[in-house]
Amino acid sequence: MFKTPLYTYDAAFACENPYVAVKAAELLNKGVNAADLAVFISLGLAVSIPHLGGIGGDFFSIVYNRDNGSVKVVMGSGYSGKFSSIENYVSHGLESMPKYGGAAVTIPGLVDGLRVLWRAFGSVEWEELVAPAVNLCYEGFPLSRTLLKGVRHVLLNGTPSRAFNKVFGVLAELGVGERIRFKGLGRLLELVREDPRNFYEGDPVEFFVDVLNDEFEIFSVEDFKNYRAYITEPLNIGYKGFNIYEMPLNSLGISTLQLLKLNEAVGERPPPLSLSRLKYYLQLFKPVYIARERFLGDPRYLKVSIEKLLDIDFLVGLDGGLGRVFDGDTTFFCVADEKYVIGCIQSLFYPFGSRVVDTKYQVVFNNRGFSFTFDKACVNYLAPNKYPLHTLSAPLLKGDGMVYVLGLSAGIYRPQLHLQLITNLIDYGMYPQDAIEHPRFTWDPETGVVRFEDKYRDISNLEFKAQAVSYGSRLGVGSILRIIDNTISVYPDIRGEVFPSGR
Repeated sequence: MFKTPLYTYDAAFACENPYVAVKAAELLNKGVNAADLAVFISLGLAVSIPHLGGIGGDFFSIVYNRDNGSVKVVMGSGYSGKFSSIENYVSHGLESMPKYGGAAVTIPGLVDGLRVLWRAFGSVEWEELVAPAVNLCYEGFPLSRTLLKGVRHVLLNGTPSRAFNKVFGVLAELGVGERIRFKGLGRLLELVREDPRNFYEGDPVEFFVDVLNDEFEIFSVEDFKNYRAYITEPLNIGYKGFNIYEMPLNSLGISTLQLLKLNEAVGERPPPLSLSRLKYYLQLFKPVYIARERFLGDPRYLKVSIEKLLDIDFLVGLDGGLGRVFDGDTTFFCVADEKYVIGCIQSLFYPFGSRVVDTKYQVVFNNRGFSFTFDKACVNYLAPNKYPLHTLSAPLLKGDGMVYVLGLSAGIYRPQLHLQLITNLIDYGMYPQDAIEHPRFTWDPETGVVRFEDKYRDISNLEFKAQAVSYGSRLGVGSILRIIDNTISVYPDIRGEVFPSGR
């Protein structure tokens, strides 16, 4: 065991920035509840690690009410622009979805997702939760290793724009821990503090639209004004005495549930740190990723019911292409108090998203639209005001006198790692800190390459392409939160900069 869990009875959380965790602990001691704290942590991460979870991205959360046992999901996923049609993109010389640029952007859902979370579950005034994030922008915060690494990666491996260099490129010459400020973002958050809808209906909107339409017309002001995040019901399956809840489409939560159902149906339980476990899970992955490519996307466009997508016979009978792979990166955090258990996940998709940067408010926009396809045989084809198939999700487990919420970064590989974490806990009965630190592996459905952390034993004479990576690599960065006998415990990942705290 490399990191020490946190145990408490009142409230606890974990997030991927130690300085934000310090400020969150200060706010927690002022008497806010778990939902309130989640709003600040999300905005604090948007400020401090903007390349992963910036304000120009999306936000999802799963909320368990300890009083009545209900589970709800906040869906803060944005949609494509009014002029985001295949025909429009093709007329401007595009043969497929671009990875970067305004054409890869969807409306950012994060701010309205936080508004919806706060209105449904919060306890204090909105202004009290945004003000500390404004202070971070103006007073500054320590430059993290992960942000500095992300900036340098773009500068070395891409062709950053003048706007990117102006806002982020200047950080490359600094050292980890040096104080940095984002005063433009502070001005935007001041408007958001007055009213979260100012992000979508206030003065910044026309500026955002002009920036995003720089190459050709994609968005309208109405795309922002009409956008609303919403609350909905989770997906839910039974699994070995637990109820497993996941976020519904357009998230990728259903893929986690599909993997669990296949695993329970087959019933194998190879040793946890063995080649046989790795090979067995590879068999489970393939039909789930075929289903993802062909049948998943905006729920308004589904051609196959959710019930059928979770049917074992349907899954094992699938054959076909496995589709594109998206690297992506994300930040997950979890919060709990006497009433709520909340898992939150937010992302721009790729580090620095579309790399479209607004120099006035210092917003870097997501590239969630990159996941769309031009192939109308797939559910996830590009169309105006359509939700893309998302990679974000976070499961909640309830059973045997316990509640868990867990999550991690991983992009398209997230369901694979969720399967490993959940089976570590339930099938193998691991202590949660051992479960989160256990070596991991991922399978690339496009290339067939398996990446595994080098603590796996007896990995020789492989029947597939494989790549060993050092243990503790960024094969997902996450945390597990558990409640048992009114004790709240948080288990931080050895990977990344996850920091737990509480009251």
